Amino acid sequence: MKSPLPTGTLTLLFSDIEGSTGLLSRLGNDQYAEALSTQRSILRTAFAQWRGREMGTEGDSFFVVFTSVGDAVNAAVQVQRELGMHSWPAGASVRVRIGLHTGEPTRHEDGYVGMDVHHAARVASSAHGGQIVVSDSTHRIAAGRALGGLTFVDLGPHRLKDLPQVEHLYQVAAEGLLRDFPPVKSLGARANLPVPPTSLVGREGELRELQELLAGADVRLVTLTGPGGSGKTRLGIATAASLHAAFPDGVYFVPLESATSAEVMWSSIADALGVVGEGRAPPTFLEYMASRRVLLVLDNLEQLPAAGEVVRDLLGAAPELSVVATSRRPLHLDGEYEHPVPPLTLPARHDPGAAGAGAVRLFVQRACMVRPSFALTPDNTADVVEVCRRLDGLPLAIELAAARTKLL
Repeated sequence: MKSPLPTGTLTLLFSDIEGSTGLLSRLGNDQYAEALSTQRSILRTAFAQWRGREMGTEGDSFFVVFTSVGDAVNAAVQVQRELGMHSWPAGASVRVRIGLHTGEPTRHEDGYVGMDVHHAARVASSAHGGQIVVSDSTHRIAAGRALGGLTFVDLGPHRLKDLPQVEHLYQVAAEGLLRDFPPVKSLGARANLPVPPTSLVGREGELRELQELLAGADVRLVTLTGPGGSGKTRLGIATAASLHAAFPDGVYFVPLESATSAEVMWSSIADALGVVGEGRAPPTFLEYMASRRVLLVLDNLEQLPAAGEVVRDLLGAAPELSVVATSRRPLHLDGEYEHPVPPLTLPARHDPGAAGAGAVRLFVQRACMVRPSFALTPDNTADVVEVCRRLDGLPLAIELAAARTKLL
């Protein structure tokens, strides 16, 4: 008589053979049946050794539950090691993808139901053959335990089919396991936009213009140009954040101020999207991007001679991709829309409406951050206006000047 099904916090494991139809075609019925039986034997031995409870088997797939996160991870590692060492018929390679998720599924009849079950299945479907991918909940528990030299590779946040929340995925790494894989098969990470510590001031008009421009079906590359300190980066981030809903596969910010070559630019873009292994460079990376509706903010391109070539290759390979670039000069690519970022609006020296000008508003906001009692008054308005005018309405210079009001 079987023991009762466990309840409470459980780690759910799903697995299947990657490319099983192709494997069947290559081996034929008899050799495929032999390989399938061997695969099942290897998996069942590991699951039993690590106290897993087999819930279902269909074809080449398994659903197993564990009461211990450590047992689940160790079982998965043992499976991959033994599959990798086995000599398969006709020199074939049987690659099993494994996904783990920890949660509290609901008991139902002789099994489990609930979103945690679907969650685990989606994590498994994102993996490649030979890879073990775990959810954030599994990683948080496992990372705090001694698991015999096992480590985790951060794959970044990803959207998984039918799951409303972004899931942070990790790959289990251990001796004897493959390490480099293409990007996980997700819907993409939704965003990695930095959250500025202060609000955007005085750019309402430019923001509306950029939103309308990028809404056009034929506009895929907009380059924000202007001198250093003009606010290109802040405007680019705000634009991307406002267009999040239009890009279901995500919006990403890629800082490139320290990049000096095409290779570093490609790897920086891959880092932003959470892509690891061999998929970080063309042509594999372009294949990954090909069907994704994504908005990239490529920040600080002026020092990159190869920036235009990289952006051209991206736009050519991914027809649903859009790019907002920031640079002191345009990229000079076909289809590029240059949007010069002007200084903040400046009032005349004795303008009674000076308080509404973008440059003055920014000065007052930043001054209040370091000196809460600061306020624009009839006595100091002319001085504030003069400071803003001498700084040519450049946001960075105004912020630095406003910070010095604490010393006055």
